[in-house]
Amino acid sequence: MKKTFILSTITSTLLLSSLAFTPQVFATEYDEQIQQNLNKIQESENKVHTLEETIESLQAEVQNTEDQLKTINGDITSNENRIEEVVQRLEDAQTEMTVLQEEIAVLEDNIAKRTEQLENQARTVQVNGQTTNYIEFIIDAESLTDIIGRIDIVTSLVQSNRKLVQAQLSDKEAVVEKTELTEQTIVQQNALAGELELISEDLEQQRLEKEVLVAQLAFERASAESDRERFLAQKASAEQAVTELVVAREEAIQAVRAAEEQRRAEESAAQEAELAAAEEAQEVSTASSQREIVEETAVTQSETETSAPEASSNRSTETSASSTESSTANNSSSQSNSGNSNNSNSSNAGSGSQTSTPAVSQPAATPAPKPKPKPAPAPAPSGTSWRALSGTANSLLGTPYFFTGTTPSGFDCSGFTSYVFRKAGITLPRSAAAQYAGSKKVSNPRPGDLVFFSQGSGVSHVGIYVGGGQFIGSQSSTGVAYASLNTGYWASRVVGYGRY
Repeated sequence: MKKTFILSTITSTLLLSSLAFTPQVFATEYDEQIQQNLNKIQESENKVHTLEETIESLQAEVQNTEDQLKTINGDITSNENRIEEVVQRLEDAQTEMTVLQEEIAVLEDNIAKRTEQLENQARTVQVNGQTTNYIEFIIDAESLTDIIGRIDIVTSLVQSNRKLVQAQLSDKEAVVEKTELTEQTIVQQNALAGELELISEDLEQQRLEKEVLVAQLAFERASAESDRERFLAQKASAEQAVTELVVAREEAIQAVRAAEEQRRAEESAAQEAELAAAEEAQEVSTASSQREIVEETAVTQSETETSAPEASSNRSTETSASSTESSTANNSSSQSNSGNSNNSNSSNAGSGSQTSTPAVSQPAATPAPKPKPKPAPAPAPSGTSWRALSGTANSLLGTPYFFTGTTPSGFDCSGFTSYVFRKAGITLPRSAAAQYAGSKKVSNPRPGDLVFFSQGSGVSHVGIYVGGGQFIGSQSSTGVAYASLNTGYWASRVVGYGRY
């Protein structure tokens, strides 16, 4: 019976130990998986940051190229306007050349006529002696008035001839000058038009190159944005996996604790059973010893009565007293549940008092060991657990950051923590500094505690610690999202942890 009970106790202990060990193994596996997902989150964040820098660089380059393209388009427009002006001037010059050519034709005709007239006059003077005729014409005047009139006529004729010669010379010079000027203008305008055409071709080539560059940059930016979205999705998936693993790990830890408490209770019950079995065995041993003493005393009395009946009366008194003292000592040293055996011994000793028996010493009973005190149960953890907060917090992932925001349409950092804790039945102060001041400071945080940060002087940011070096909060750069406490921006800005 006793062996069966001890065997069953040992089996139960081993079974509970194996059950307690299994969640620990699972918890270790959870930690490894959580770390793997945290590494994925960190890797995704690094790649997202790199891609964002690339996108910003491409955007700046696109903007710069578009500005250059606008400048080139402006230059092309200006050059086209200049080309139009030059073409207009060239057309005007051509028109002017046509007019000049017509004027030149008229002048040449006038020159030809004057030349013929002058040649006729010269021929008349040479043939007829016109100069002498001029003098005779004056001498033949009939009166002084007639003389003066004839002098005026001669003078007019001479001046007219002189003006005619001067006009002839002036017209020839004007024809030459206008012809040269118009031809020079046409040459210059043709050269300028050719130069502007080359500039136009060069600007058009530059515009085509810039348009190709803008298209290429737009493609690269679209590709980078697609990669960024892919890594953001990968990061979100890893964050969700971390959340689920943290909850599962916490459940495994709770299972470990429950199994450990059950194991301790079973060990305590087994120890009590062992103590009871030991006490029972001690009582059985004591009773057996007392029966052997009684039997030996009876045998001795029988032998004494047979060999020395005469001296029995004197020794009987001594034996009775000795047996009474021995029986009294044995009764006082035995346990309360051995009273029946002691009563039997006293009865036998009483009957032996009629004969003389020698005094027999009995061994002292071994005291039973004191039972070990039961281990005190582990104290229940105080404060808010991440399991009570995770459902609300994870449902808000991706909510945009909004300064002074306290609703799911937009949160700031303390608005987010206040909202999540309020859903769990806990009211927090409004600001991050007030939440820090009102919390119970802890140095060994667990999931569900608040983590506080400083970005200058005093506490200026707060999030919810989820374990594994991660927290969830509403950041101005990401909105509600998970972030790392060990690396990145927030690693060097942690102030401490608080519990509610």
